[in-house]
This record gives sequence, C-alpha cells and structure tokens, in this order.
Amino acid sequence: MKTGFVTISLFLFIAACSGSPEQKEYTKAEQVAITIQNQSGQDVTQICINEHQKIKCSGGLNNNSETVLSIDCPSETSYSLTVVFANGDSLKTLGNYIEPGYNVTETINKDKIETTTNIY
Repeated sequence: MKTGFVTISLFLFIAACSGSPEQKEYTKAEQVAITIQNQSGQDVTQICINEHQKIKCSGGLNNNSETVLSIDCPSETSYSLTVVFANGDSLKTLGNYIEPGYNVTETINKDKIETTTNIY
C-alpha cells in the first residue's frame, strides 16, 4: 500500500515539474511564459501582446514554427494577443487570465487562436 502511494506521489511530482525547456527558461517569479505556435498555413509579420495598456510587440513568425515570449506578471492579470499575417489580415484573442508562474500556449490557426494554459 505504501509503495503504491509513493509511486503515485512521485508520478504527480514529475508531472507537475514537466513542461518545455523553452517555457521554463522564461518562467521566473512574477513572469508568464507564452509559447506562440504558428499553424495557420501562412507567415505572421507581427505579434503583439497587450497587458493592461502595456503593448509588447515582436517580429514575425514563419508558418509551422514557434517562439516564446514572456511578460511581467506580479499578480493576477489578463492579456490579449494580436497577430498580423503577411497578407494584412489579423486575429486577436479576447483576453486570457494569468497568474505568476503560468505557462500559456497560443496556437495560431487559419481562422482563430487557441489558448492552452498550464498551471505550475
């Protein structure tokens, strides 16, 4: 019985510590790592994160590639993501709730952005 409990506890600990190395590199106290994956079928020319009127933009992102951005997050907050495609079209998220230590993956598709939040 104790062996089973120890095994399950060890599994849960390892699962809680897992995550991509890129995300962990950016996740520091009071920061949130945002992995942006482009699976839209076209290149993105600009990525902007808007967190309470603080806008952080980065360059483009080729199709079928990803990048990791981090934003300061000393407490609960939210952000929105806007991407602009090479043809001038854009997509935007409505807003995502985050807390310090969260790791978020934003997957850019042809007609929407899907958000996955991992809480560590």
